Amino acid sequence: MTDRKHNRIFPIITAALVIALYVPMSAGAQDQTAPQDEAPVSTEQTQPRIFETNMRAASASLLMAGKLSVHLWGVEDIPMSVPVMALRARTTMANAIGDGKVTCEIKNRSAEGIFAQCENAEDVDLGLLMIQQGYVTVNRANVYGTVFEDVYVRAETEAQARNLGVWGQGAGVEAAQGGDSKFLVMLSLIVSLGIAAAFLVLTVIVMRGFKKVTEAQQNNMDMIKKEQKLREKERGIIATMLDAELKANKSKLEAYLVVYEEMLAGLKNPDKAPKYKQSGDIVQTKPILSRAVFDRNNDKLDMLGHDLAGALVQFYSYIKTNAEYEDLEPDMALETAIGIVEQAVNEARHMNAQAQELMSALEESGVMRERMRSPEV
Repeated sequence: MTDRKHNRIFPIITAALVIALYVPMSAGAQDQTAPQDEAPVSTEQTQPRIFETNMRAASASLLMAGKLSVHLWGVEDIPMSVPVMALRARTTMANAIGDGKVTCEIKNRSAEGIFAQCENAEDVDLGLLMIQQGYVTVNRANVYGTVFEDVYVRAETEAQARNLGVWGQGAGVEAAQGGDSKFLVMLSLIVSLGIAAAFLVLTVIVMRGFKKVTEAQQNNMDMIKKEQKLREKERGIIATMLDAELKANKSKLEAYLVVYEEMLAGLKNPDKAPKYKQSGDIVQTKPILSRAVFDRNNDKLDMLGHDLAGALVQFYSYIKTNAEYEDLEPDMALETAIGIVEQAVNEARHMNAQAQELMSALEESGVMRERMRSPEV
């Protein structure tokens, strides 16, 4: 009886000891593993960095902010066989950016640069825009499982269905390759026969209309000669009128110089008191000259030649329609009065010399003699 009791108590005591040893060991293991499980959570919970700056388009999926390369996240470049397609893609990106700033959310960094999702100043997703235009495709590995997956993939499907961007490059080639070779042979034959017939008809027309073409060319040449002679006559008339106006202005300049050279000599005479010291005097700083002929024909000066027209424009730029006067007060210093009169005289001498040069140039050019020629009718 006693042995049976001992046999039943021993297993119970053994089980109690095992439980007592196991529970502390498992608790210690949990205490050691818990920090290891929590550590990655704290390091991975980093928020994406957002920045805003001015950028320029470098390609269909690459933006440049200074020397920083920013790749559009969620898209992949497509090899473009047509160079102009790459230019269109870059132009589309540049137009979307405009002069505004671009806001980017960094998704990843690598040796190639930054991969970010970017929007322009109008909050348009640039990656989505380039997918919609058919210049890039969706990077499934990036967008998989994100809220952008359906939107990006749907935009790519629509661009492909509408043959936009690179999706339209091979459409014409595939259609041509899918055509019937027999039809192409027949088409080539028809085109060749059509070209031969066209050349035959053209030859007949040319042969029959050669006389009319020759007459038309002769009439055209006669008309050109008549217009040329009329133009030469008009040029001669303009040159003659300008020559007459220049001669009249030269006479006025010479009369002006007679008066003010005498005044200047009197001011410089130390033995004679200046007249203006008594009651003052008035100096006309520029002579009053005519420019009516020039103003009426300034749009036709190119008929006289580039150099002569330029010289005429320069000469007439000094001519003022209104007279300008300078008062010589009695209390004015003699040196000041001499300077005013001397400047007026020097300018008049310069204009007088220019007028003589222009008259000689008109005479030497021979254009004035052209007004005597009558156009042949």
